[in-house]
Amino acid sequence: MITQHHHSEYGKVFILLAPGFEEGTAIYCLAQLREAGVPVSLVGASAGLISGAHGVTVQPDATLRKVTAVSPPKLILIPDGKQAVTTLLSDPRVHQLFVATTENDGRIAAMPVAASMLEELITEISLIVQANGSLNKFTNQLIRFSLS
Repeated sequence: MITQHHHSEYGKVFILLAPGFEEGTAIYCLAQLREAGVPVSLVGASAGLISGAHGVTVQPDATLRKVTAVSPPKLILIPDGKQAVTTLLSDPRVHQLFVATTENDGRIAAMPVAASMLEELITEISLIVQANGSLNKFTNQLIRFSLS
């Protein structure tokens, strides 16, 4: 399937959130991407506030229900948090979003725990994974890909 690259009103990058997500790394990546000028949206598995693993509550910019109806992003980021990743991977809309994104030459990025959970369930996607504990290097890689 060949499609033109039209990015949604929600941005080039979606950071998917579900209850129990790791707030520190998710917010750090969000801030770094936005500071670099990359349009990023926090996308919640459900409507309303979402509480992270340490009790920090975030209001997503959009919900999975809304973003699955628009053009796919260039990059989807899955933060760590076993509960959050389990919730996201059990949602068929997330799998549809993965397929739409990769079919449009996009990528899926994941923190280490999320990546290992993704690799167990989805073998046909190529992941950008945070390695060697360098969050700064990882976000720079995300920025370069998003702006390419």
